[in-house]
Amino acid sequence: MLQDTKQRLRTIFRFVVGGLVVLILLGIVGQFFSGIASSVRDNFSFIGVSKKQYGEASYESNLGSADSGSFLGLVRTTDTSSDTYTSAPRSESYDSNTTTTVMEGKLTQRKVIRNGSLSLLVKEAESVAKKIHSIATQYKGFVSQSRVYEVSDGVKSGNVTIRIPAADFYKALGEIKALAIKVENEQVDADDVTEQYIDLQAQLRNLQAEEQQYLEIMKSAKTVEETLQVSERLASVRGRIEQIQGQLQYLERQVDMSTISIYLTAEADVEVFGVRWRPLYELKRAFRDMIEGLTNYADSMFRFILSLPVIILWVVTIGVIVIIAFRILRWFARRFLSFRHFFQKNDVKKNGKKNGVSPSV
Repeated sequence: MLQDTKQRLRTIFRFVVGGLVVLILLGIVGQFFSGIASSVRDNFSFIGVSKKQYGEASYESNLGSADSGSFLGLVRTTDTSSDTYTSAPRSESYDSNTTTTVMEGKLTQRKVIRNGSLSLLVKEAESVAKKIHSIATQYKGFVSQSRVYEVSDGVKSGNVTIRIPAADFYKALGEIKALAIKVENEQVDADDVTEQYIDLQAQLRNLQAEEQQYLEIMKSAKTVEETLQVSERLASVRGRIEQIQGQLQYLERQVDMSTISIYLTAEADVEVFGVRWRPLYELKRAFRDMIEGLTNYADSMFRFILSLPVIILWVVTIGVIVIIAFRILRWFARRFLSFRHFFQKNDVKKNGKKNGVSPSV
């Protein structure tokens, strides 16, 4: 009877300790893999960010704030000798087409080059390309490149590149997307060239001032040699002026006219016993799912491998806690619950080994 009672108590004790250990381990593992899944999901949510998800203003807010040649609220004042910066109050305002900055009460439009690209799944590439041409004309733009080609029997694909006024960029982008069965990829790039533009303007002013100085010197030249030397330097300065003016004009054209590149993929429809079958589309979807699955697996494995030191540390910590808890419970059982028989056998074995006496004696 006593032996049965000890066996039951031993079993209950083991179940309690084992249950606590399992619960702790499950909690840690659950938190670890939950963090991995959340991180992977966050990483994939930023692939192919579209204006529809974050709104037009978010594109502008990520461009930084560069006005009057600085990202730190500084105003550049230029003379013929040096460039200096002075601190100035600034406030910014955003809308869907332009980004402006108020500097010392003066409203200045920032120079932003905005371009976009679309990959569209369409019913017929040729007809959609013609509609894109019409959209470019509608917004007073033009088609810079257009190509439609046959990829298989009766199935055509193509690519079209258009230039449109920057103020109508998002409107045109939305109308082009509406022509697609599915938007497979959308990308919008915005390059803030305000600082570069203002630097070029400052260089131009300095060179123009230098040009005027050489013109004044030429008027006072008395010998042919002096005139030739001044003319040579004047020609060099004017060449640099023309170069900078060309760069400014190029930036202005890029800012005023945005580029949209559209890649068209026709949907391959096949009627099999009256059922609409799209093998090319389904193949692309399967390939995309495979790539996403491999990427998820690779991300998870990388995170697991890099987290191994932390996992090992947790296991060691839990082991120490379990050992301490076991000793406390054993002491509590002996001291307050009078379960001396529960550990008597182990104590007899230990004492027997120390005294050289067999436990059965």
